[in-house]
Amino acid sequence: MATKYSNYSGKGHHTCLSFTNAMRHHENEHRDTRHQEHSTKRDEDYRDTNHAVHNGGHVNNHQTQHHNDTDHDREDEHEQNNAGNTNHEDEHDSNTSSEHDHHHEHENNNENHHDDENEHGGCNTNTPPVAVPDNFTGNEDVPLVITVAALLANDTDANADMLAITSVQAALNGTVTLINGVVTFTPAPNYSGSASFTYTISDGKGSTATATVNLDIVPALHPLAVTSASVNVSEEGLLGGLQDITGSPDTTDATSVVGDLQISNAVGNVTVTLAQPTEALTSGGLAITWQGAGSKQLTAMAGTQVVATVSIDNLGHYTVNLLKAIDHNSINVEDIKTLNVGINVTDSATSTTSVLSIAIEDDAPAVTSQHNAIAAIDTNLLITLDISNSMTADSGINGLTRIQSAVASIKQLLNTYDSFGEVRVRLVTFSSNAETQGVTWGTIAEAKAMLDNIALSITGKTNYDSALANAMSAFADTGKIAGAQNISYFFSDGIPNLGDGNESQLSNTTISITDRGISVAEEAVWTGFLNTNQIKSFAIGMGLNLADVTHLNPIAYDGQAQENIAGVVVEKMGDLDNTLAATINSLTAGQLLTGGLIGLNNGVGADGGYVKSITIENITYVYDPITATVSNNANALMHFDLTSKQLSVTLASGGNFVVDMDDGSYQYYTPTVVSSAIVERIDYVITDKDGDTAAASVTLDIEKTNVTIGTPGADNLRGLAGPDVMLGREGSDIISGGGGRDVLFGGDGDDTLTGGASNDILTGGLGADTFIWSLSDISASGIEIDKITDFNTPPQTDALNLKDLLIGESASADVLDNYLHFNFTSGATIISISSAGNFADNNAAGQPYTAISVNTDQQIVFAGVDLTVGLMTDAQVIQNLLSQQKLITD
Repeated sequence: MATKYSNYSGKGHHTCLSFTNAMRHHENEHRDTRHQEHSTKRDEDYRDTNHAVHNGGHVNNHQTQHHNDTDHDREDEHEQNNAGNTNHEDEHDSNTSSEHDHHHEHENNNENHHDDENEHGGCNTNTPPVAVPDNFTGNEDVPLVITVAALLANDTDANADMLAITSVQAALNGTVTLINGVVTFTPAPNYSGSASFTYTISDGKGSTATATVNLDIVPALHPLAVTSASVNVSEEGLLGGLQDITGSPDTTDATSVVGDLQISNAVGNVTVTLAQPTEALTSGGLAITWQGAGSKQLTAMAGTQVVATVSIDNLGHYTVNLLKAIDHNSINVEDIKTLNVGINVTDSATSTTSVLSIAIEDDAPAVTSQHNAIAAIDTNLLITLDISNSMTADSGINGLTRIQSAVASIKQLLNTYDSFGEVRVRLVTFSSNAETQGVTWGTIAEAKAMLDNIALSITGKTNYDSALANAMSAFADTGKIAGAQNISYFFSDGIPNLGDGNESQLSNTTISITDRGISVAEEAVWTGFLNTNQIKSFAIGMGLNLADVTHLNPIAYDGQAQENIAGVVVEKMGDLDNTLAATINSLTAGQLLTGGLIGLNNGVGADGGYVKSITIENITYVYDPITATVSNNANALMHFDLTSKQLSVTLASGGNFVVDMDDGSYQYYTPTVVSSAIVERIDYVITDKDGDTAAASVTLDIEKTNVTIGTPGADNLRGLAGPDVMLGREGSDIISGGGGRDVLFGGDGDDTLTGGASNDILTGGLGADTFIWSLSDISASGIEIDKITDFNTPPQTDALNLKDLLIGESASADVLDNYLHFNFTSGATIISISSAGNFADNNAAGQPYTAISVNTDQQIVFAGVDLTVGLMTDAQVIQNLLSQQKLITD
């Protein structure tokens, strides 16, 4: 059997075979001839020896040459190369009749190869193919198809074997496939430049070769391009806008937006400009025009007002700013108005366009009905007026003297007090000495007549002692309103230059220059009088310097709260009306249009607008701002002021409602006499400049305020179901407000104050006072909010008693923090209370009220006090109050 030898060098495949296998065709051609020539020569040998000697990994081939008949050499030639050479032994087989069998035994000690059967060995070599690199050109984003023939065209094979591609691989900057004899290279998306892959060929006889295909991917000729964009801005973000989630759609409250347009395939420098929108827009009824078309910024103008700006740079970065509201078509719907700004992009080769689409979201009016409670309160008004020579000086107002200007302002003051209750007036005038006008307390009409008369009799100097002495005497006269609040006003335009000559008393008997102004002892006499009669005294200086207020401060004092207040200097007589108005806290005023009011979010919105109509007692008054008129203007119950745009309507109750039809501010003046509760309802419609409307109402509950004044001793004062003003005095009083919106003053002493139901204001005054709340104070319709104006710190330790308000509590901070939450804001501590203890355990002190509002049923405001300072949690605040005995629970 033939033995196969294999030797690999590179991709060539070399095979050495035995004579039987390698030279069989040669043996067949000479078999018959040799048989005839040597049939009688049995001794003749024919040898052809092939020695394959392995020496150090190299093959040494030894061949025995064939001789012709005459020179035939029958000798065996043995050649030994090394220690590893093969030994040959020839044997003659006598039994063979026609030929010599040469048994040639090869023994290779290293390789252990044997070649028997007296055969000659031969060697045949297969040369590997040669694969040559190729170069092709393709296009960006286009698959490149290469035929097998194209790849094999420059590849060779020395043996002329048929070549075939067996695989493709190693793609760079793309992918390559070989499918059904077709090679396809797909460049990476949007790629251009160098790419490559390799392929492997085979000759079918086991030899292979690999070559690289180099590719040049030519860039595609993409046109210049720019993206478009759509953005939203909202009128709700403008001044006066109402930020809500209403609209079609309502996506933003922003008035500005920035972004980027993507510019691609540009050649050379790029220039970007803006083209004005083609849409016809208006703002406030004025047509919008555009400035800057063809530049990098467009400006939208409505008359002289800038409505919007749009800008862009050469990189495509844009900014849109909405500055004013535009007019929208839909009525009572927050719709969208869209404008399309053209984008022009030019490079060094070509140009293109795009669009920036801007959607402007509408803002529409929104109003919430209001319900205001008004406490009508009666007043005893004591007026003390300076009529010295200096009051004849020019006031600076339309040629009026100071006394004339003062009289006009005092008359307005009387009207204001008259608007929320019955009023009685006592008038005292003074110069070098003082005089009481009239015999008893009079009506407002009588007081106005007296004021007109005294303006004609100005004389003398300025004596504060005499003025206060006479005021105290006049207050005791008859004609006051029982149960009314007592208010005093002191008016002077100069510093005191006379006195009564005695610094320990106030009298109207002696004129002296040694006792000018109010001494400490005289001040004690005056404040004692005010405390005794629960009088709140205002001291107003007219035309004085601010430094002169020191002469007024002893006269300014709150005998209701028993505390000092500051005198007020009015340097310009024109400011006197506003100063006096600020002293009155009982006037009910509000806003129909309160754009941006926290919690209500009422108003006409960013478009601007006005009160379209008011309906009172089934009569509707419609306002037209263009003609500045109001319908039903012939009605005797109404008056419309063309200058102020104020509509004034007198109601059947005797009350008066005044509203500014442009801005919606209103004032309501109560009837002169309120003997029982009155409910007034005013319905109104507001509109914006788009024509969007919203409707709501104002309901006013007017109740008569009961005023109760205690004695110098310990009193037990109890209010009625309506609003009460209750004034304790020196003793340790027990004061209970009852059901209305009450105002309680403890005064001196250790007082106990209980506000009761509704929203109350409590002032303890001097002493260690206790403020009490109970479960019956809670309202089923909403959260009651009460206020303590002077919760004291040690040594005057006031206390908060909640034992009858909290359900199932214990005097432990770890338990009470489920009932109480503390937050300091706007100069006040607010305690939110869950009477059933439904707060989450131990909230952080200072956490906004909204986080726990769902379980709150009572709030108490501590004005001017921070109970949370230095404390982190509700439990810590509670423990601090318990330790100071300022919190009382079960």
